[in-house]
Amino acid sequence: MIMRLRQITAAAIATLFVVSCGGGDTTEPDTTVASVTVSGSSTVAPGSTTQLTAVAKNAGGSVIANQAVTWSSSANAVATVSSTGLVSGVAVGSTLITATIATIPGTKSITVQTVNAVGAATVTADNTNSFSPPQVDLTAGGTVTWSFNTANAHNVTFQGSASGTPANIPNQTSGTQSRTFATAGTYSYSCTNHPGMNGTIVVH
Repeated sequence: MIMRLRQITAAAIATLFVVSCGGGDTTEPDTTVASVTVSGSSTVAPGSTTQLTAVAKNAGGSVIANQAVTWSSSANAVATVSSTGLVSGVAVGSTLITATIATIPGTKSITVQTVNAVGAATVTADNTNSFSPPQVDLTAGGTVTWSFNTANAHNVTFQGSASGTPANIPNQTSGTQSRTFATAGTYSYSCTNHPGMNGTIVVH
């Protein structure tokens, strides 16, 4: 009886040790690519460039970092794309840029056209869960004003931290917020409350 009690006690201690040390949790993160999203400007002028970025996600929607990307253009006579996602406008027209990660493609339509940049613009965010217009072409030093008029709170969250990226705009349902863009480049942003609600500011 004493021997049996000792065996039970020893087993209980071993089980407690495994649980307390986390030995029972061997779940590995899901690194299987389920989707690829390509972000960046949808227009570029002939002779100019614009940078695209590709993000891979698993089936649960979590980002999978540090993935190799293969880029291609469906019409190199219109625009080419480098191994790093830099698109170069060649001639007026349209092309489909594809980013492939682990055999999964993501695409973005690019239009090559003459770009008329403005010094100031307004983007609305309303109950349609979209930014209108989705892209603004701005001169360096120009200002974009976001106008909020919605029952569902929206925010403006910029991707990346490149030089010249302005501060994010927190959740709002009404009013306006302005940001000035002093440095040329492409600034992609989204409302993190509503997947697919994206916008782009291209500063020339």
